[in-house]
Amino acid sequence: AASAGATAGDEEGGRLVEGSSTTLEPLRAYEQTKRRIPSWCDRVLWCSWPGCTAQLQQLCYASVPQIVSSDHTPVHSTFALTLACPRLESRSQLIPGLRLFLSDLRAEHLTSHDANGLADPYVEVRPSFSQQKRMLPVRSKTLSPTWEGESLQLPVPASRAWAASLEAAHLFIRLIDRDRYSRDDTMGSGVLSCAGLLLSPSGEPVAGGVLFELPLTCCGVKAGTLY
Repeated sequence: AASAGATAGDEEGGRLVEGSSTTLEPLRAYEQTKRRIPSWCDRVLWCSWPGCTAQLQQLCYASVPQIVSSDHTPVHSTFALTLACPRLESRSQLIPGLRLFLSDLRAEHLTSHDANGLADPYVEVRPSFSQQKRMLPVRSKTLSPTWEGESLQLPVPASRAWAASLEAAHLFIRLIDRDRYSRDDTMGSGVLSCAGLLLSPSGEPVAGGVLFELPLTCCGVKAGTLY
């Protein structure tokens, strides 16, 4: 569960509007007739963080068959991105001592990274409002780890400690496999929105915190779920 208090995407592709992305047979020049093989190798993909989908809109997506660059028809896309202008609220709107808590986490359907078919996972959390990382301890030989009764505390800097800033914040979470003899492996990662943790601008937290279900991915492949 995620909570706040004062002590608190799958990628999208879009549709081509002109022609399609096609693969040409080797040694053949670009032409409008025959022997083109439909393909979707050249695509423009994008992904928004949770709570930011409306800020990124695709305006145009089209192919350009008249440009010769490879054995694929090039494509292009234009996007509109809405950026929020950062600003410091007045002292009356700041929430002193604002903290976030992640508690009683558990994960399911993780992918094995060890020869025994299991893993030794731990959790790493980095908030968007700080460069400091927080970690939960290793759970040995399991693909369904739990951290019941344990919590991570994430202090919010005073310069970001107001309701609107917290609503726009995110937590970058990784499940990592501890390896004694080599570099630790990332098992899966996800981005968690902090929106909805406060009931009012004064900093009143949601009673009992907010439950979440965070899909994890690794190299674009589904890699389990964190609760």
